[in-house]
Formats: sequence, structure tokens, C-alpha cells
Amino acid sequence: KSHLVGFLVSLVEEPELSDFISNANIKNKLKELDRKFLTVQFELGAGRAALKQWFYGKVRKQLKSKYNIKIPQFDPEKDFDDKENITKIIDIIKKSEPTIGLMVVIDEISDFLDTKQKADMKADLQFLRVIGQVCQDQDMMFVGSMQEDVFTSPKFKDIAGEIGRIQERFQNIIIHKEDIKKVISERIVPKTSEQKHTLDYRFQPFAEKIEDVSRNIDDYINLFPLTPFLIELFSDLPYFEKRGVIQFAMSEIKYIQNEEFPYFLTFDKIYNLLENNPNKKNLEEIYEISKAMDILTQKINLLESKYQMDALKVVKGLAIYSLWNKREKGATAQELANNLMLLPQKR
Repeated sequence: KSHLVGFLVSLVEEPELSDFISNANIKNKLKELDRKFLTVQFELGAGRAALKQWFYGKVRKQLKSKYNIKIPQFDPEKDFDDKENITKIIDIIKKSEPTIGLMVVIDEISDFLDTKQKADMKADLQFLRVIGQVCQDQDMMFVGSMQEDVFTSPKFKDIAGEIGRIQERFQNIIIHKEDIKKVISERIVPKTSEQKHTLDYRFQPFAEKIEDVSRNIDDYINLFPLTPFLIELFSDLPYFEKRGVIQFAMSEIKYIQNEEFPYFLTFDKIYNLLENNPNKKNLEEIYEISKAMDILTQKINLLESKYQMDALKVVKGLAIYSLWNKREKGATAQELANNLMLLPQKR
């Protein structure tokens, strides 16, 4: 989400960056958009302030600091027509240059709404609807970024009517797991054709033993050293934001660049993130697992050293399986080994 918003804002503010876009369709469309937009971007925080207060305050402040354009402060008693107020802002912008438009980007909308009482939430949603109307009639673009889709989330079912009317005003862009995979494969662990060819050869022993590797070999190559199952679990577990796996990948890659194949970042690594974060570790379900892990780790230390690393991967993997609601019955030994990329060892 943050990558996409940053991408959009950067291109609007500096159109020449489009020369570095690899996707030909997107690049050509941007060349057609021979326009200039002033940008206002901000993130909503917790509190009782109405969305319109955030909007007018941030627009007034940023237009002054970034472009030296002065916007008057609206009196809520007299200037109660929000559509008219936003139109006035655009008219003031166009006095400096008639062809300029306004782009407003607001982040964390769903978290902001989630903290509101029903009446206040309805008022904020009504303001969003007004923004949508203005964008259809005036030279304005609006991007609303949210961690959770308010249009379909059961959390907001009591105001489904208001949300339905707002949804008609906007175009939804939903980020799926596949999009996260693409960000990781193309931005964090990019590979040349030669590197992919080498990996294809080196993955053959795994493809022969693990059906999922054979069936989805391209995913394994593109994401290496991460595995597709690791990304799936990050998306499903309730302890991380969607960006969590991207942050994890960026953090971990720098520590393993000198490791030789086969070295994978498998889903057992998630346990380390939970264990090392005091806020997450103190959650009841994780705390109980952590106590069991302490005992198991002591037992593992009694094994022959050549078995200890894989044994630790297995018990950490089981710990994560126990937290995953899609695997209430746990995993078979073969399934666990496959997802940890463990092959049978010759005795």
C-alpha cells in the first residue's frame, strides 16, 4: 500500500520519473497525462477530530508551505457547504495557473474510522462522499489509502448504506497476495535471466521430492530465498500488517547474502519475529507456545549437533502451525518438511 501510494505521488510530483518505469502500458498512459497537479498528502491519526478538520487543515498548511498558496480558514457556522468550500480551494489554485489540478492523498482511513462512534463515522463518510462528488465535477484527484477495505469489512456493517453510496464515487484498487509477491520478486530479490536459469537447475532436487515446488517452480525461483508458503502465512496470521512480509524480506536479505544455495527463508522464521517482540510474545496464545518452546529447545540441545538446526526449524514450524487458523489439525510430517524445504538426508 505504501509503495503504491509513494509511486503515484512521486509520478505526479516528478513526471520525468516515468522514464524509469518498465511496464510499457503504464509508461505510455503517463505520457498522455501531460498535466501538473499540486499534491497534498497526509496520514490520519487517532482522535475525535472530524475528517473535514483534517482535510481543510492539511490542505491549507501544505499548499502554503509547498507552493506559497494561501487558503482562507473556513467558518463552520457560515461555510457549511463542503462541496462549495473545496471548489473555492481549487479556484484559488487555478488563479496562479489555470491548467493546474489538485491531488489529495489520505492514508490510514480504515483505522481512523474504526475509532469513531457511529454518528461521527457517518459524518466522516459523508465528507468522503462529497470529496468523490467534487472529483467528478472539478479538477481534483483523490487517493484514499486503507489497511482494511471498509466497503466489504463486517466491522462496518452497521453503516453499510452510507458506505454503499460512497463506493459508487470511487474506483477500488485492492492489493492481493500476488501483488505482494510481485513487489518482493521485482524490487527486493530481483534476478537476471541467467540467475533464474541457474536456480531452475539447482531447484531440481527439490522439484523431484516436493510436488508444490515442481508445480510452482517459477514462484520459488522468483521469490528465492523466500518461499511462497512464508508469504501466505504472513498474509493469514493476524499479528502482522500486509506490509509485514515486505519489511521482513528487506530486513533479512542483507544478513544472508553470502549464504550458499540451498538457504531458504522459510515460515519458521515467523516464530522469531513473535518471540522477539514483547508486545506479541505477551499475547496469551503466543506466551503459552513460548513456554513450550523453551522446554523443547533444551531437549534439542541434547541431540547430535548435525540434527539440531533442522529440529529447531521443525518445532518452530509446528508452533506457527498451531497459530494458523487454516490448519486447526496441524500438519503431516511430510507437509511440514515440504514447507520447511527439508529433504530426506542420506544416513
